[in-house]
Amino acid sequence: MSRKHSRTSIFLIEFTISLLLFSLATAVCVQLFVQSHQRSSESTRLSRSVVEAQNMAEIYRGCGGQIDETMKILKSEYPYMETTNSTEAAAFYNKDFEHSQESDSYFMTKISFNKTSEYSTMEIIITETENGTEIYSLPVKMYIGE
Repeated sequence: MSRKHSRTSIFLIEFTISLLLFSLATAVCVQLFVQSHQRSSESTRLSRSVVEAQNMAEIYRGCGGQIDETMKILKSEYPYMETTNSTEAAAFYNKDFEHSQESDSYFMTKISFNKTSEYSTMEIIITETENGTEIYSLPVKMYIGE
């Protein structure tokens, strides 16, 4: 009988060790999945920010660096865009990077223009509205001549 009892306790010890190793492996795998989801979200956020900045830069280039024309087209393309003056504007997006009002926004694109006698510049900065963390910035400079 002691022999049978000995086999049972060895089996239980092996089973307990196997269960602990399985639990440890599960914890590691869950942590890896969480990290990969976070990285995927960050990558998507950056990718969409780059596309938005490039779209705005192409509108600017298409207008030949003319600030007034660029602002007019940006206002028509971005329905909730707010302008602070003739050289600064902000566009807002929800979590899915769809245009939204400032009150519902999760991301913000700040646009600022500057013009000298030879160059016209546009700076595009995309940030999170909650904490102001910069996601992407794109400076655009065009030679316009005298």
